[in-house]
Amino acid sequence: MLTKKILSHALAGVCVLALAVGAAGSADAATVEYASGHSDIGIGYEGGNELFLHYHFGTSAVLNGTTSGGDVYDGTPFAAGEDAEIEPSEIYTRIGDGAAGTVPLAPSFDFLGPDGSPVWVLPTTDTAGLPFMGFAAEELDPGTFSSPEFALSGFSGPGDFSLWSIDGGTGTVTVNMDTEAGVIQSTPNSLGLAAGTHSHWNIGFTEEGVYDVELTASATHNTLGLLTDTETFRFVVGSATAVPEPSSLSLLAVIGGAATLRRRRRKQ
Repeated sequence: MLTKKILSHALAGVCVLALAVGAAGSADAATVEYASGHSDIGIGYEGGNELFLHYHFGTSAVLNGTTSGGDVYDGTPFAAGEDAEIEPSEIYTRIGDGAAGTVPLAPSFDFLGPDGSPVWVLPTTDTAGLPFMGFAAEELDPGTFSSPEFALSGFSGPGDFSLWSIDGGTGTVTVNMDTEAGVIQSTPNSLGLAAGTHSHWNIGFTEEGVYDVELTASATHNTLGLLTDTETFRFVVGSATAVPEPSSLSLLAVIGGAATLRRRRRKQ
């Protein structure tokens, strides 16, 4: 079981992007940078009737240069066993040069582009200096929910985005999400999890720049039926800067209020 402790912190001028950035080299400067350590893109349930997509950060996550054991908002340390949940609009994920590589010389990786072409990958193993990002439905009670799923519902970026797994026994590559020339491929475009679980997939980008990946989460409640939520998650790949370029923004709403940081403590 998890208990919530809701803390509000004033973040004047928080920028919420309703539509994606199309140009490389720009990102929302009002957001927090997530650079390394463990996190999940999670599906939560609150209010008795709605799902909510969010970032869930473990105590190893580095946010604005500080591990999440020290609160990036007001300097108040997290207690032992306490994790942070932050709205997607307040965070961007930095994928640094440590993720840079080339497309393997194998037909099973053709979805990433020509053999030997550049690609930046967040792997399924915890790698020093890189985000260790998973996908989670741990907050959904398996007695209440079934068939949690993440679908790729929107995309913008200078290159392409893919998400895939590799079977450790057979080496078989399974592609769950993919874009080609910036266009979301109808098959595949989703991944499923069991309620109460989480897992990791490889996450790849083919060029430096700023990417907005829109995900729609869904799950079936045993009395309410199908519930959904949609959020946009931003990735800054390579040496792209975190300085906004207003001309590249399709729509920008500036909210001069308080941002909400949720803290969760796991009961021992």
